[in-house]
Amino acid sequence: LLNLHSFRLLKFLIIVEIIMIIIFILVNLCTIKYEICFSLIYLSIASCEASIGLSILVNILNFEDKNNVKGGIFISF
Repeated sequence: LLNLHSFRLLKFLIIVEIIMIIIFILVNLCTIKYEICFSLIYLSIASCEASIGLSILVNILNFEDKNNVKGGIFISF
């Protein structure tokens, strides 16, 4: 259930990133003046990429933790 939920979250974040890139391209083609708008859209794209990377990292850690014989990666902490 957790893996299915994280997959849906990852799919949602990828879709949001694609939408933000399309909006960025459209705004870039339509106007040249609004640098603040460019900055905000670029920041939203970067935050989507960071959250996608974080969710992939969490999924990898969960997968490795389930396959570890000792029962946990962070057992030494």
